[in-house]
Amino acid sequence: MRNRAHQIVSGAAPLPDDYDETVGDLSDELLPGWFDEWLTLERECWDQMRLHALESLAQQLQTAERYALALQTALAAIAIDPVRETAHRILIETHVAEGNVACAILRFRQYKSFLQQELGVLPSPHMLAVINDIASMQTGPNGPTTHPEDGDGCRNNTVRGDHLLDSRTPNWRDITDTVDR
Repeated sequence: MRNRAHQIVSGAAPLPDDYDETVGDLSDELLPGWFDEWLTLERECWDQMRLHALESLAQQLQTAERYALALQTALAAIAIDPVRETAHRILIETHVAEGNVACAILRFRQYKSFLQQELGVLPSPHMLAVINDIASMQTGPNGPTTHPEDGDGCRNNTVRGDHLLDSRTPNWRDITDTVDR
């Protein structure tokens, strides 16, 4: 599996036909239940390789417009390391690519809250740039854009100018301004 992970990261492997098996194998911990000291470094190496492979696979699936699989793959990476920003960013970008902007915003807000609660930190400037790009997409030449609920549990949100109107976030500045504080 390590060779397969290297191929996925390098982009040399085609999208897997055996998606469930590939993601399942990449989601598996190295020798679970073993607590020998010599395994610590080996586990860390495997964890990093499988995270990079899952993230690469999620990006490849997003590019191929296989959004459901891209989302599931990014979520598999998040399950391994919930703090790791790359997988969250891919998840958000996939929601946007699929047209589910409200889901992307909701995911960002959940991740930001998680980081603040667990570590007392904010998302990186790279993540904030992604969110700012989403905000700038919302104002077009024809005025406000409405994104209906997509059936995935995301709320209906309306955008007017730079203000996202929903029951919890009065405007985009509430999402991004806390970084400046």
